[in-house]
Amino acid sequence: MIKAIFFDIDGTLISLKTQQIPESAKKALLSLHQKGILLFLASGRPPKNIRYVQDMMDFEFDGFITMNGQYCYHSGGLVYENWISQEDLRLLTPFLEKEQIACTFMELDYSYNNFINDRIINLYQTIGQTQKMDPVDDVRRIETHKVYQLNIFVQESEEFRLKNFLPACKFLRWFPNYVDVISADGGKPVGIDKMLEAYHIRLDETAAFGDGGNDIDMLKHVGTGIAMGNADNKVKAIADFVTLDADQDGILYALRKLDLL
Repeated sequence: MIKAIFFDIDGTLISLKTQQIPESAKKALLSLHQKGILLFLASGRPPKNIRYVQDMMDFEFDGFITMNGQYCYHSGGLVYENWISQEDLRLLTPFLEKEQIACTFMELDYSYNNFINDRIINLYQTIGQTQKMDPVDDVRRIETHKVYQLNIFVQESEEFRLKNFLPACKFLRWFPNYVDVISADGGKPVGIDKMLEAYHIRLDETAAFGDGGNDIDMLKHVGTGIAMGNADNKVKAIADFVTLDADQDGILYALRKLDLL
């Protein structure tokens, strides 16, 4: 019996075409909430970019796994946090400057870019948040502030250039022009496990929805992993079930197939 479900946001709960949660998904999740099934957001976004998603719903999510599992919390407070080592950041930042590679540094309540280029602008256009673009700031902040996640604006073929500078990190990709970077011992599965401990729920009582490369580990980890119809083929290949596109009532369709509605 499924007691908890984890939802990625961009391309899963929120359509990348409309930048909205389909009405069918809103109603479906409200019905699950009323049945007592626990519902969580599990995203690469930082906490500051999660609130407006919550505001679209008519109920409160039971918890939030943000920055790909690096910072997890519920209404009672912090559940788990993990951040990138200062040593790795000190290795990386001179290389970014030398090669003029754009990067977003994510702290808990503040994110900033080392500079802005076309790849960053393209990302914000894709997720419909050009008016909320993070500012440019001094990367020397790494000496005094925890950095939970990096968004480095390189294509997959360029990743190898970064890995020598980030030996204690892992790379998670859901967008062609950038990669999420987090601690090697982190990830959405770690955040899920910590959240399940807090709620005393078994892993086999869970399901998750996702569409991007940063969702693969999550979908493999939970009891039932559901890939959206618009998901990357690598994501579909590891899923227990492939539903319809986010824009084609994919969440509602899957929940019905799972006899949850």
